[in-house]
Order: sequence, then C-alpha cells, then structure tokens
Amino acid sequence: VNAVDEGLEALSRLGVNFPKKISKLVHAREIIKTKYMMKGLCIMSLSDHPTMEDENRRIVMNMMEMLLVMTYVSNQALFVLITLKMAQWSICYGVSKHSSMAFACYGVLLCNGMGDAAGGTKFGKVAMSILERFSAKDME
Repeated sequence: VNAVDEGLEALSRLGVNFPKKISKLVHAREIIKTKYMMKGLCIMSLSDHPTMEDENRRIVMNMMEMLLVMTYVSNQALFVLITLKMAQWSICYGVSKHSSMAFACYGVLLCNGMGDAAGGTKFGKVAMSILERFSAKDME
C-alpha cells in the first residue's frame, strides 16, 4: 500500500470517493460538471468568493491537495479528478488557501489539456490572489 492509496482510503472514510478505474468518460463528465458550475461566474471574482467555513471541508481540501502533489507525476488521471473536485468544492463551499492549488492546477489543465492558455492564465492569477487573501506564505 502506498501513500496515495492511504490518502484515498482516508478520504473515502470522510465520504469523498474517487473511482478506481478512471476513463476518459469519467474525465469528460467531471470537466463538464466543473465548467457548468463556473458558468456565469466571473473567473477573476473567484478570489473574492465566500470563505470555506466548515473545518472538516478544509481538512479534506488539505488532504486532496497533498494527493495532488503526489499524483501529478505518478497518476495523472487521478490528478485531473482531484483538481476538478477541489475546484468544484471551492465553488460550492467557498474558498480556502487550498483553493489556490486547485485553481492553479485547473489552469494547467486548461493550458495543457484543453488548449485554453488565456483561461489558464486567469486561473493562475486567481490562485495567486487567493494566496494573498489568506496570507498563505507556507504555500508560495
């Protein structure tokens, strides 16, 4: 058992599940869901989105962020799903310092996977604004 499996098991116990087998259909569904959730939102205003108040959700966001770092190279299919889940949570439940990583990684997905460099750049700026908002020096 590796650290990613342990992290996924811990998240599962907290009610956050990711599929064992990740297909292109799963990716497409989650990308569409995320884009739908962002429909009508001004991207740059996400840095001013309400704060995530629920401590348990902030803990889960922290755990997902740790998994993002581990999966970037080792399991890119899972990396994409974690990025999308964190972005969705940030929209639904408010932003935390961990949202900066979600939006930065979402920006990377837009640039590299979807050919949207302008959108990716906007999300990078949102990520930096969130870091500043939460004075998250530990994450710079």
